[in-house]
Amino acid sequence: MRVEYEGRISEEIWMQSQRLHMGRRRWLISFLFPVIMTLFAWVDTPAISASLLWIVFAICCSFPPLLWYFMTRNIRKVFRTAPYLKEPVRAALTDEGIAWENSNGSGVIPWKNFIFRKETGDLVLLYQATNLFNVIPREFFSSEDSWRDARAVIEQRVPKKK
Repeated sequence: MRVEYEGRISEEIWMQSQRLHMGRRRWLISFLFPVIMTLFAWVDTPAISASLLWIVFAICCSFPPLLWYFMTRNIRKVFRTAPYLKEPVRAALTDEGIAWENSNGSGVIPWKNFIFRKETGDLVLLYQATNLFNVIPREFFSSEDSWRDARAVIEQRVPKKK
C-alpha cells in the first residue's frame, strides 16, 4: 500500500490547521473570563457598586477579542518567518509510516510515533505530541480516490482524539 501526495503549505492551510489544533473549547472558555472575573470582583468586594461591576465586566469583555487578535497575529507571523513551512513536500503513506522528502532531507515517520489525529473534511492533523503535528490537507492529493484512500489508511493506523 502506498498513497502519494505532494504540495506546499499555504497560509490558508496553516491557519486552518491552527484553528483545528486549538479547537472550539479553548475559545469558549476564554469567553467565560468576563463572567468569572466579575463574579470574583463581586464576591471579593461585596460593597462594590453595580456601576463599578459593569465597568469590571466591560474591561474583562475586551480580553477574548484581544486574545484572538494577538494569537492570530502570532500564528501568521510564525508562518511568514519559518522558511521550512513554505517548502514543497512530497510524501507517501506506506505500511511503515509516512515517507517524506523535501529540500532539507527525507525520512520515514513510523505509524507508532503518532499518538492521535484530528480531522475535518479537508484536513488531517497527525500528532506526535500534544503540540507537534503533521498537516495533511486534501488539496495535496491528485484525486478524490487518493484522498479517500489516505483517510482510510490514517483511520486504521492512528486513533482519533477523544
